[in-house]
Amino acid sequence: MANRTVEEIYQKKTQHEHILSRPDMYIGTIEPVTEDMWLYDEAENIMKLRKCTWTPGLYKIFDEILVNAADNKVRDPLGQTAIKVWIDAERGMVRVYNNGEGIPVQRHREHNLWVPEMIFGYLLTSSNYDDTEAKVTGGRNGFGAKLTNVFSTRFEVETVHSRSRKKFFMRWRNNMLESEEPVITPSEGPDYTVVTFYPDFAKFNLQGFGEDMVHMMRRRVYDVAGCTDKSLRCYLNDTKIACSSFLEYVDLYPMMGEERKAASYARVNGRWEVCVRVSNIGFQQVSFVNSIATTRGGTHVRYITDQVIAKVTEQAKRKSKTEVKPHMIRPHLFVFINCLVENPGFDSQTKETLNTPKNRFGSTCDLPPSMIDCILKSSIVERAVEMANSKLTREIASKLRNADRKQILGIPKLDDANEAGGKYSHRCTLILTEGDSAKALCTAGLAVKDRDYFGVFPLRGKPLNVRDATLKKVMACAEFQAVSKIMGLDIRQKYSGVERLRYGHLMIMSDQDHDGSHIKGLIINMIHHYWPDLIKTPGFLQQFITPIVKARKKGRSDGDDRAISFFSMPDYFEWKNAIGDGIRNYEIRYYKGLGTSGAKEGREYFENIDRHRLDFVHEDATDDARIVMAFAKDKVEERKHWITQFKANTNVNESMNYNVRTVRYSEFVDKELILFSVADCERSIPSVIDGLKPGQRKIIFSSFKRRLTRSIKVVQLAGYVSEHAAYHHGEQSLVQTIVGLAQNFVGSNNVPLLQQDGQFGTRLQGGKDHAAGRYIFTRLTNIARYIYHPSDDFVVDYKDDDGLSVEPFYYVPVIPMVLVNGTSGIGTGFATNIPNYSPLEVIDNLMRLLRGEEVQPMKPWYFGFAGTIEEKEKGKFVSTGCANVRPDGVVQITELPIGTWTQGYKKFLEELREKEVVVQYREHNTDVTVDFEVFLHPEVLHHWVAQGCVEERLQLREYIHATNIIAFDREGQITKYRDAEAVLKEFYLVRLEYYAKRRDFLIGDLRSVASKLENMVRFVTEVVDGRLIVTRRRKKELLEELRQRGYAPFPLQQKKKVSSTTIQQGEEEGAADATHATAEDVFLVLQPAVDEGGDEDNQETPEMRRAARDYDYLLGMRLWNLTAEMIARLQSQLQKARDELAALEKRTPKDLWAEDLNQLRPRIENLFEERAKEIASIQRKKMEKKRSFDPRRLRVPLLSEKARQALAKEFIKTEKKGGRAARVDGDAGGDRKNPSVGRKPAAKRRRKKNSDDDSDDVDGDDDLFMSDASGGGGGRGWRPDDDDEDGGSDGVVLGDDGPGNNAGGGAKKPQPKRPAAKRAPRKPKEEGLKRVKKEAAKKVVVTDDFDIDDFGIEALTRTAPKCNNKNTTTTAKTTTAAFIPPPPQSTRVAPVIDTDTDDDLALLGVSSVDKKKLAPVPPAKRSPQRPKSQPKKSQGSRKRRRSSSRSSSRSSSDEDSFFDDDDDDDEDDDDEASSGSSSYDFSD
Repeated sequence: MANRTVEEIYQKKTQHEHILSRPDMYIGTIEPVTEDMWLYDEAENIMKLRKCTWTPGLYKIFDEILVNAADNKVRDPLGQTAIKVWIDAERGMVRVYNNGEGIPVQRHREHNLWVPEMIFGYLLTSSNYDDTEAKVTGGRNGFGAKLTNVFSTRFEVETVHSRSRKKFFMRWRNNMLESEEPVITPSEGPDYTVVTFYPDFAKFNLQGFGEDMVHMMRRRVYDVAGCTDKSLRCYLNDTKIACSSFLEYVDLYPMMGEERKAASYARVNGRWEVCVRVSNIGFQQVSFVNSIATTRGGTHVRYITDQVIAKVTEQAKRKSKTEVKPHMIRPHLFVFINCLVENPGFDSQTKETLNTPKNRFGSTCDLPPSMIDCILKSSIVERAVEMANSKLTREIASKLRNADRKQILGIPKLDDANEAGGKYSHRCTLILTEGDSAKALCTAGLAVKDRDYFGVFPLRGKPLNVRDATLKKVMACAEFQAVSKIMGLDIRQKYSGVERLRYGHLMIMSDQDHDGSHIKGLIINMIHHYWPDLIKTPGFLQQFITPIVKARKKGRSDGDDRAISFFSMPDYFEWKNAIGDGIRNYEIRYYKGLGTSGAKEGREYFENIDRHRLDFVHEDATDDARIVMAFAKDKVEERKHWITQFKANTNVNESMNYNVRTVRYSEFVDKELILFSVADCERSIPSVIDGLKPGQRKIIFSSFKRRLTRSIKVVQLAGYVSEHAAYHHGEQSLVQTIVGLAQNFVGSNNVPLLQQDGQFGTRLQGGKDHAAGRYIFTRLTNIARYIYHPSDDFVVDYKDDDGLSVEPFYYVPVIPMVLVNGTSGIGTGFATNIPNYSPLEVIDNLMRLLRGEEVQPMKPWYFGFAGTIEEKEKGKFVSTGCANVRPDGVVQITELPIGTWTQGYKKFLEELREKEVVVQYREHNTDVTVDFEVFLHPEVLHHWVAQGCVEERLQLREYIHATNIIAFDREGQITKYRDAEAVLKEFYLVRLEYYAKRRDFLIGDLRSVASKLENMVRFVTEVVDGRLIVTRRRKKELLEELRQRGYAPFPLQQKKKVSSTTIQQGEEEGAADATHATAEDVFLVLQPAVDEGGDEDNQETPEMRRAARDYDYLLGMRLWNLTAEMIARLQSQLQKARDELAALEKRTPKDLWAEDLNQLRPRIENLFEERAKEIASIQRKKMEKKRSFDPRRLRVPLLSEKARQALAKEFIKTEKKGGRAARVDGDAGGDRKNPSVGRKPAAKRRRKKNSDDDSDDVDGDDDLFMSDASGGGGGRGWRPDDDDEDGGSDGVVLGDDGPGNNAGGGAKKPQPKRPAAKRAPRKPKEEGLKRVKKEAAKKVVVTDDFDIDDFGIEALTRTAPKCNNKNTTTTAKTTTAAFIPPPPQSTRVAPVIDTDTDDDLALLGVSSVDKKKLAPVPPAKRSPQRPKSQPKKSQGSRKRRRSSSRSSSRSSSDEDSFFDDDDDDDEDDDDEASSGSSSYDFSD
């Protein structure tokens, strides 16, 4: 280097020389590359991916000429119909022809060159330099075809321009260094252009076109044929290419195992064609931008793939609950894109990668739902989930891997078998117990066994159903991890036997109840899902069964514990029926759980372990199918059929047989597991008759039995229910159920059956904020017994639990409570959701049915709900809260949709604050009412009001579905009802039948009472008259005489067997029935006798004792009753009973029902009235204490760029849906409505306000800014002349200056004219608020934030404020805020101002408080000093503010709308963002 001169080291080359010496910068590398490329296979007419050796630079010079021909189709879409390409490999020649408009054959005036000569023979010449013109062609930088010329030994251009009527021909040689003179001849022929070139193969170190190179060029011709308009025909070597559309082109590529679906392709709009298919070979993309093949993708490919990935991620999470990352989806996509982009920018001259940001594409491409659905139905989702699961599987396996197979550490409560993991591991058995108490029993029992071969591990609760759970959830399941680790199982492995496991047997020891059966099923499901071959291994999976009933012979010694054990209830009932009355000689004990058995019994079990051990066996595919059916998520319909076909009265042969040593998996599922599924549905789904679930019914039953008219603690009631109603689950569940029956906030019960006495929860948290059961009290409500009538207690059928009479199968209320209070629940295979309905509407419909009329449709109704509920479609209702956009811009929310709780909504508002949608909110909520005052950001409020979507965006609309009304019918079968009216009709039929039963019972009861009274009258008369001697006689003689005299016997407690709720122990029948006898009557007539005994008592036979009880109603009378006065009283009661009987016999069941409804209705009305008064009182007290909220004092920051983008995206999405937000309208069935057309502005409709509405507005005025934002709106779709007579817009520009610095200081700046399509506001009227012209000033006053103080009367009276400070010129800031026009002058109403002092009026700039006219007064003189609230800015800050004002002014001068369509919006936003502005100013 030392010998080289400076001139040799530092060189200067011409552009032409630089291209030839550094070709990779312009056409790509000139060295051959070998890579996998898609090439067209002519024999099979498909594209194939194969190895190809080609030269990118040579390919590029061919592509430049071909793209020029394709671009000409864009310039001449109607004239050009063909592109023809000839490739002559032998001669090394390429020719490209198109019949579009030719190149103008004329001289360029500036350069004095023929135009074809200039654009093909001179570098940096192009028609694409004007960036102000949106072009969708491939040319960009002025190289293009010149590069082909430079790298050719010979280059020819021939073109005919019909308008010039000339033909041009010119030839270049030697890499464009030599050229012949152009030949210009006249021509009358059609337009065309032909470019012929002979590549300089020496520059590419080639001898000619190689075979692979020809294939690459052939495929490129097919590319152009597929990505251009279908009217364009493409030819290759005079052969027409059979591909005229992009879809046909895409179909040339292989499907990779997927079925070809037309929905995978979509022509989204005139500029975008997209197809997404499945790839087996990693991510693949074939994309074209303005006919240019972007082989390396770019922003357009990311734009489409991001949409697909987002949807697939969402679907994967919803479908399989698996968290799928984008890199797991991308490898499975094959994306085809053909798009037109305005003025595209590429990474280099080779144009392999598009760099243009998506916001500069000039168009958008939102994939249609049909295409998204097609993608989601393909295997892409499954493949992505599989990839995610594969990763999690490796993590799980790593986590469960044991370093020492012999010894397991770190698993609490595990008692490991000594031989586990060793030589004799196949002999070991791991016993999984249901809880710690079961483990204690098992450990006690193993005292008689060799502990070397038995391990014990207690399960905590129920295992996870792993079949459809995500692997992430499986990883978090401690039981799964523990069992897998103890057994030595690896979810990646398949096991054909137990040789590699630490235990050879897995035994399940659970309770013999329904939940115990479920635990067995879940363990079976876990093994079957991950290790299905182990299920087939004989003896691997076992169950340990224990007796459910034991019968011991009475009278045995204390040490004799021999008993008969029964392992199923059918076995017990069979034995019980066989011995008949002999059952009295046995003591029966029920074993509800393993904890009932003691240690001694545990040892007995393991001593006879063969009797208690059952092996599960697998016989065929039926066993697999039944396990999958029971636990797979997608087998819901099969489970429904399985449950509905089950008969509760299963006989012994159909039930589980535990007298065998093996049981098939299918038999276990169909005979034992189904019992749990049925019980699960019974616990979760109510009866259509009484609207109660079993737990609720037990509580009501116990409350009736206890006559719960005085408050007791909730925990006490829960204990009473457990004792007297045989509740076998945790009492905490009962406490929750009791609390639920007493709740009465909006969205809970319309008519609660239990009374609140304490904190039972509120609408603040949906009832979850109730106090603990030990602190709160409850009792029956006064209305409960009018709904569940006492007389019906005698006609319903009661259940028997272990010999104890408990709650009925269902009650028969007077009205269908399933509709009144609604319900929801999820069982096995079934879920129900029944809304609340008005009990008064229900009563009206029942009365219609009683009269034989048709019922009226009902819609959901919730007491205390102040919003609206409208039917959108059949069975689908919209619950809408209450929101009022006040004139001061505050959105006052006074009601939330049903099911939305106050605290949850407050959290939602906090999220809106984080998103800058909400500036501030205040809450005045109580436990029964809602009151939020929400101040939205002005720009957000403006656009939401303009779109008519305030309620929707604030989530004040929720759907109420009445399409899943599922309940148990009278036969105990799960039934789905079409609607509430269908429920009502079924209830009517059942209830009317029970009214007939009640009538028959009451008639029989009255006849019995009359007969008894007749006998009592006769008995007292005969005793008083002396015809019947009862003293000094033997009991046997007296009883015999009574029988001979014809006295009817009335046994004590004759009706006790019917109901234990109405008659207590020791009472006679009817004691609790106040319908037909008074309290005194009961005492006189039905008082039981006190047997004083005697010497003969020890000698009485059982028959004599029964006879004594039969006549106790006579012989048990007190001596005071044996008088003449008593005879008269008894005769009076007898006559009363006869009259009631006669009246009852005349009434029909419908009459009885109508009477009950007439009694119930006023009590419900009174209940609602009392609750309404209570709510009104709370609301009144709250309003007395409520302080006003003046939003003008708020500092409103500018929206961040992120918030602006979110708002813009939301607006664009709404525009695409129809230009307005969807408004749910019940009358129109959910039609979309435009709130701005044919309606007065909201501000105009709200001008007339109540005094209460002004409570938050200190000065009482209708603030102009928020009035207009609430109503007319200046957004898209608003017409300035809709309401203005003179066509003016009466507008005010938001964001001019701060308080104390009034606008002024410059001449009015007119609003420039805009095209009609933009719908921009017109020039403001002279008398309106004027736009402020921005002027440079010596002294500038600025603020970061602004207090909305001056936004008051001056704005409303349309007087432009004047500058108070003569020494200070104010330069105001503007933002891209929306232009918000005021209401028209003709419809403007002056506000009413409530003020007490002249000082207040002076502050407001008002000289009088005339409600009809407001006279503005000159503003008070102010000090030139800066307000204290505005800190003094540094000089540097002021300078930045000046630039901010200038840039902001430029933005707002075009159109004061956030969504401006001008091309320079982005630039304006950038200027504003860079100015450092951080506030949103409001001024007059």
